[in-house]
Amino acid sequence: MNFKTKCKNKLVPVSNYQASNGEKTVVSVCVGTYNQVDYVEHCLDSILSQLVNFKVEILINDDASSDGTQELLLDYQKRFPQIIKVFLSEENQFQKTKQYFIVYRVHAPRISGKYVALCDSDDYYCNNLMLYSKVLALEKHKECNACFSRVRKMNESNKTTIHLMPKRFYKTGVIPSKKLIGMFTKSYCFQTSSYFFKADKYIEFCNNYPTFAQKINVFDEPVVMYFGSLGKVYYINKVFSVYRKFSNNSWSNSKNENDISQRIIGQQKRIDYLEEFNKSTGYRFNKACNWGITHSKITIYKLSGDIDSIFKDKQLLKFYKRRYFKNYIKLKYFKH
Repeated sequence: MNFKTKCKNKLVPVSNYQASNGEKTVVSVCVGTYNQVDYVEHCLDSILSQLVNFKVEILINDDASSDGTQELLLDYQKRFPQIIKVFLSEENQFQKTKQYFIVYRVHAPRISGKYVALCDSDDYYCNNLMLYSKVLALEKHKECNACFSRVRKMNESNKTTIHLMPKRFYKTGVIPSKKLIGMFTKSYCFQTSSYFFKADKYIEFCNNYPTFAQKINVFDEPVVMYFGSLGKVYYINKVFSVYRKFSNNSWSNSKNENDISQRIIGQQKRIDYLEEFNKSTGYRFNKACNWGITHSKITIYKLSGDIDSIFKDKQLLKFYKRRYFKNYIKLKYFKH
């Protein structure tokens, strides 16, 4: 699809954009919902208010909500039939599969846009130039397959900002492949509401779900790692969206951080996932993957209360001493 952005002063909200007959979709915004009646309206309004000069579609998959979310979605579809397409599951697919990635992979056959944006239904866009800015970025930087931006992580219970994602400052511009993989193995530096991909690459990822992605029960991290392995991405150092932490019925609110056994299992899965990713990419990101694997091994020992194993392993001890020097000193002093 050849696409040229028009004059910026002719931008209108997505809700008011009049597509010409036969005009192709430029951006498909994929939203997954489940019992998010308290938040989904804010999410959809934030997408509909995006200022654009191109056609946008909003694809919503609801995983059998029972709190009124479905009725609200159908009302939005009725009001914006050319923009919003709602797909209702009769049975909760997450309960059947226990796989979080089902929420977004289901959209793949329905996507008609040149680009894909993701947004969880309890998150929202806080800058109405997000979609326009990211289309411009990828149209200009053809070598990039994805675009990310900064996100405000907000504690939903008290509406305070926890921190920005990524925490570290990065200039707007192209991020090389190895740098991105290194960033992501060290911390979850980007968040789903900032994800913006070339649609053909995204559909390929969903339809041929990589083995490494199947090793871990999340979707957001593997998709970034996949796009990082493809090549360069573009980063915009602006806060374009808000991530609600601990919102009702969210994954972050459902996780029990006090369940040590589950956290250990999660770290082991992360090791398996990074080992498979490293292998599948021909060890091009060996340094970054080994960093993540070593960190997870240390975390498992710490959660298990087995500090001795860290001190017995020279490689782990070297990593721990360099990464957590203050803790290393405390542990060493405590041990002796």
